[in-house]
Amino acid sequence: MSPEVRSEHRTDPAAEVVAVGVDGTARSLGAIRYAADVAAREGSVLRLVHVSPSYVPMAPLPLTLTDLRSAAEDVLAAARSDALERQPDLLIETAHETGSRVTGLLRGTGTAHLLVLGRETRTGVDRMVAGATTAAVAARTPVRAVVVPEGWSGAGGHGRVLLGVKRPAVSPHLLSRAFEFARERGATLVVVHAWRMPDAYSDLIAQRVRPEEWRDEGLRMLTSLLAPWRAEYPDVQVELHAEHGTPTEVLVRHSAAVDVVVVLRRRRDAGRIWPLGNVARSLLRFSEAPVEVVPDGSVDDLMPGLVLEEGGQILR
Repeated sequence: MSPEVRSEHRTDPAAEVVAVGVDGTARSLGAIRYAADVAAREGSVLRLVHVSPSYVPMAPLPLTLTDLRSAAEDVLAAARSDALERQPDLLIETAHETGSRVTGLLRGTGTAHLLVLGRETRTGVDRMVAGATTAAVAARTPVRAVVVPEGWSGAGGHGRVLLGVKRPAVSPHLLSRAFEFARERGATLVVVHAWRMPDAYSDLIAQRVRPEEWRDEGLRMLTSLLAPWRAEYPDVQVELHAEHGTPTEVLVRHSAAVDVVVVLRRRRDAGRIWPLGNVARSLLRFSEAPVEVVPDGSVDDLMPGLVLEEGGQILR
């Protein structure tokens, strides 16, 4: 079923679209602000997507389908007001879906090139029963997705983009997007490698006996991996870090001083049911900055003229 799309100002059917999921709560506010800024910067249409239940709850008070439709219109009207308060000259359209939130958001995204979502806030039993909408949508949408903390305002930008690298075999699509994003924003690309031994005793010994050796090895790996990319993007300033700790704790700590974190959504295949790794899923929940989820793809989709190794490094 196609989404019910209403356009208040759109005149060019071929215009680029930035979609944002809205639910009528404070969880959407950061996402609306972020999406409005992107749409204004690009000159894109902003599509507000809301998904309402397809059933009529009977308790505590009975509701009609008319009540649900009216509530959805109120949610979209409030979101439109928030978006225009942020960017008064936006071109805006709305999409109302019914049913599953995950399926509805995916349908409502339509031909948009970017989907912006508010951060998941449910925890514990509620999260287990209701599911994690944000992570599920970010894992399935074919376009780039950005997950934004509720309180994000964009004030006092840091001019920094964060990328975590575990090993040299990094997707070239992730590296390409990180460098492109930094160049688009005139930002510094902060590349972080976190190291930690697999058991507590070995880790304690390594910290006391060879911390500089582990750090230097990590920096050498990053320097080698990024050398051809830095040559391809000479205007992008790059800052390297190799630090002790788990990837999640190290990246969350760095997220407090960046404008966006980029993570990879791997291609789904028979051996990989869940395309978001543990670190990426953790960042969706705990990062202090918006997290952009970059779809992996084939080498042919990258810029022409690049020849790549299996490890994702460019060969001259």
